[in-house]
Amino acid sequence: MTPSRKEYLYQLSDLSENSHTAEYLVTVIEKVIEGIGEDRICAVVSDNAANEKLGERLLKRVNILTTFFRSSHQANAKLAQIIKEKGISGGGLKLYCKIRWTTASESVNSVINLESALEEMASDHDKVLTNDKIKPII
Repeated sequence: MTPSRKEYLYQLSDLSENSHTAEYLVTVIEKVIEGIGEDRICAVVSDNAANEKLGERLLKRVNILTTFFRSSHQANAKLAQIIKEKGISGGGLKLYCKIRWTTASESVNSVINLESALEEMASDHDKVLTNDKIKPII
């Protein structure tokens, strides 16, 4: 959508010959985003119900992870220390909120940004990961 509130359709593609797996769709969408420019995209629309379910499961896991670290003082302090030691910028974990659709990408990106710190938590500081659901998510 432009500042004057006009919307543009960039591309229609017949993808019927390919299996619509999440991996394939990500590849196709990434090519389009690269062609347009990441800073010029505000939304990607899909009607693939199976991949929407996959996205919902991913966001649920992100929220479980984020909620745990927000509620565990010890785990949150250790994660903050690792983030500082690694020089990771961009803030901490962010919750997904259904009301604000932009939080979906922000919350997933926060986990991706902190991937190395979270992996270190799981491997070297697993004693502070007191919730059984956390380590498998990491």
